[in-house]
Amino acid sequence: MSSEDSFQIKLLIDEHNCCRQVNSGSIVTYRWIGKMLTNDILVKPRISYRNMVALVKKNFGLHVSVGQCRNAKSFALDEISGSLVGHYEKLWDYGAELLRSNSGSTVSIEVNPMPDSTTYFKRMYVCLKGVKDGWSEGCRRVIGVDGCFLKGICRGELLAAVGRNSNNQMYPLAWAVVLVKNKETWKWFLDLLLEDIGMGDGRGLTIISDQHKGLVEAVKERAPACEHRQCARHVYANFKKKYTGVEFRKLFRRAAKSTTESAFRSYMREIIAMSTHAYDHLMERDPKTWCKAFFEIDRCCDAAENGIS
Repeated sequence: MSSEDSFQIKLLIDEHNCCRQVNSGSIVTYRWIGKMLTNDILVKPRISYRNMVALVKKNFGLHVSVGQCRNAKSFALDEISGSLVGHYEKLWDYGAELLRSNSGSTVSIEVNPMPDSTTYFKRMYVCLKGVKDGWSEGCRRVIGVDGCFLKGICRGELLAAVGRNSNNQMYPLAWAVVLVKNKETWKWFLDLLLEDIGMGDGRGLTIISDQHKGLVEAVKERAPACEHRQCARHVYANFKKKYTGVEFRKLFRRAAKSTTESAFRSYMREIIAMSTHAYDHLMERDPKTWCKAFFEIDRCCDAAENGIS
């Protein structure tokens, strides 16, 4: 209005047959996309560019191109890698703090020196003093060892040693991060573990594991006097690849849980009646390592599986 500070609507058409087109993708930079999707890329590093386009549209209502997402992913990975380098640099301080706050603990950090004087992380082992003492004073002389893959930007494998307390429940004992799971890394892990728990060559100790060849050989070399059991679940997982069926499964589990040699032989006779090859397959896996009837009687633990690890 010319005479006052206000306005007046003189004509209003409130029926429309068009809609407003919003496309802000052209003013969005790849750096902004990378910062917004950093957490998504960290969780799923192999996310595709098209999935990133769909994610930006879903979360922010913006239309971006595949090229923008390609540059955004590269930017986000560089940011993540840069922060991880800083994290790895703090490992020495982390290890020193563990030793200060848990006097008597074992922390071993090894690196690979490069020709240009830089060092890269190789492996790390941790076993806390309180945990060692607790295992020695109140746990069964049974340890399960296993490893799993680490997923994400930094690959590698996590090795773990899990004991069993007086209630037969899990008792995490020691852990390590290594680049790859092989005979050499298992020997290194077992050396540190056996020294921490004071079991020497493994006499009086039971170790339960899967059928990883490197681990089996490492146990033979580092703990030759221990009782080495194989996880019955892993034995059956390999068995059922060739011999499927409910009857095979039932007979195998009954044989594995047999508490006397006569009962074990009885179930094995039923298996040989069904298939001589199935019988041979199981006997080649050394039943003394996965059947309860052959376990050492002074271990006070009849565990035939290692899923707890």
